[in-house]
Amino acid sequence: MKHLRSHPRYRIPQDVLIEAGVEMSGELTAIGRLENISEGGARIILSSAQRKPSIDETGRIEVQTNGKIVQACGSIASVVSHPRGSTAVGIQFTESSNALSEFVDELIQLTAGAVHVYSNGELRIEVHGYLSFQLRSDFAYAIRTSLPCPIVLDRCTGMDTAGYEMLAMARERGAIIDRPSQKVSSILGIGRLA
Repeated sequence: MKHLRSHPRYRIPQDVLIEAGVEMSGELTAIGRLENISEGGARIILSSAQRKPSIDETGRIEVQTNGKIVQACGSIASVVSHPRGSTAVGIQFTESSNALSEFVDELIQLTAGAVHVYSNGELRIEVHGYLSFQLRSDFAYAIRTSLPCPIVLDRCTGMDTAGYEMLAMARERGAIIDRPSQKVSSILGIGRLA
């Protein structure tokens, strides 16, 4: 059975720094860089921590960008220590809010892109935001598990050369490029993918 996310996840490009803090037991215990976020949770790469968070511990995440602060409560779903000394913390939100939904939408438009696989009625892959090198693993997974199906590009805002190459590869494997936005259509037309 295919694993489909209940909330689309948005990766934050490496060159965009969005700081996030993790609060446990009423005090800020860790600070780091937001790596990805969805309405269901977030992943933070910690840069400093007074103590390492534990699985199932409850807490609050606070993210600040462009002068806007968004908070969400949840529980620690994963803690992964990397060989270079950093720690990645996954937080599963226990409640969703309008502010969180708006914040996630704003992140898509400003910095990120996302690849989603939908199966409600008809299987399709959708690309939201900017299709870039950072999305290669999400896109490859979607192609590997979902083709043949249409790739819907009406919410795609643009792409780098890696994004173009990913679409070309999918097209070679039988994907149908569907409803490209006007900007994306012109990019695809230049390379004769339209």
